Amino acid sequence: MSVFLDFMKVLKTNGSKEYMIECSKYAIKTIQGDAESLEQLIKMLSNAPAFYKNNMFIMKLQNFLLGTCTEESYYRDLSDIIADGDQTANAERILDCLDALETERKVTYVVNATRSWIRFHRGMAGINKGQYFRVLYIIKNILLEDIEFLTDKIKLGEVSDSDSCVALESLGLMYITTSDKEVKYAFSPLAYIFYEEVIRGDDEELSKVEEPSEFPMKMDMGTKIVEF
Repeated sequence: MSVFLDFMKVLKTNGSKEYMIECSKYAIKTIQGDAESLEQLIKMLSNAPAFYKNNMFIMKLQNFLLGTCTEESYYRDLSDIIADGDQTANAERILDCLDALETERKVTYVVNATRSWIRFHRGMAGINKGQYFRVLYIIKNILLEDIEFLTDKIKLGEVSDSDSCVALESLGLMYITTSDKEVKYAFSPLAYIFYEEVIRGDDEELSKVEEPSEFPMKMDMGTKIVEF
């Protein structure tokens, strides 16, 4: 049996049956694609206290790996992209993001982002390493209500001021275009990447939204309109 099949067997048979706590050494090696570390991680976490939180973490890790490694080529490429630079730091940043996520929906967004990075690694359209960790930060900190706002409004390009606009601006997904009678916000280039590569991903029910050929002018701190 291949290492990939061993890895998938551990994921599918043991991961959801036991309660665990985090063990960084084995969690990092698991992210890097080591099946034995995944099995050891499950054993170490199975007898721990605080079982609800720990079980939720391992379920998120499990769903991330199952969603990303749908075939052996993705399994190999996941190991390759994590080895880009400091592989321990890369793995730790992914684990930290997964641990902080409050819903399964956000795990799906991390899967979408990871598969997009893998596509970029393969020479296809996708996000690079810098964009990947930027969107992980966004996924970890954004409210689901603001994701729904972005999904619903991004096709408009520019919208009136709202609490969601302020929140999305703080994450680099929107910017102020005018401060005249009515404050307007526009979606940034990063917002279109986030929508297409992270929110939409392989979801055929969401329509594709093309990035505009020109973006509205951005208001600087001195209330002067500047090029974006």
